[in-house]
Amino acid sequence: MPGVAPAPTLALSFADLTPLLFWLVALIAVTLVGGVVMLVVRRVLLAPPQSRESTFSGIMDDLRAMHARGDLTDEEFAAARKRMVENLTAKPTSDNPPDPSKNPT
Repeated sequence: MPGVAPAPTLALSFADLTPLLFWLVALIAVTLVGGVVMLVVRRVLLAPPQSRESTFSGIMDDLRAMHARGDLTDEEFAAARKRMVENLTAKPTSDNPPDPSKNPT
């Protein structure tokens, strides 16, 4: 039949699918990496803040270990401990204002 057009075929070769597969894998990778980044950021932002006392305790443990190893002399250890106690008992600075609900005025 001279005037009949051939039927269209939907068959694609592997070479035709390569760019599509590349971008599909790239999209999945970007989605996974973005999800992991979001989880890490969320965990950091929603983590409860450390109290000053727990930070002090951890630093004092480190100082004690350094003193036991001989990295700090008795005088250096006493001076560091004194500074830590002074910092812990110091009044809050403007960076950490007092809670107004606790103020009776």
